[in-house]
Amino acid sequence: MRKSPTLLVIDEESFRRARERPEAKEALNRLAGLIAESFVKSLPDDAAAALGPWLKTAEGKRDFPELWAKIVDAYFYALCNPKKK
Repeated sequence: MRKSPTLLVIDEESFRRARERPEAKEALNRLAGLIAESFVKSLPDDAAAALGPWLKTAEGKRDFPELWAKIVDAYFYALCNPKKK
């Protein structure tokens, strides 16, 4: 039986205040780093090698925020739906 995803809901003001605390910033940065590392490991070698230079382009800087949301969604989906061995 599949476990349904957990919904995390936080109001904008609480989120903003939490992000201002140093320990919250550190925790969010660690989580973002973990998600980014997992994402890069999931890519073929050639795609992973191309990602770094692309992120430095104007197109990469413009498009990455939208891609990041999709990466995070996929990360949490994968956590909630692990592959059966």
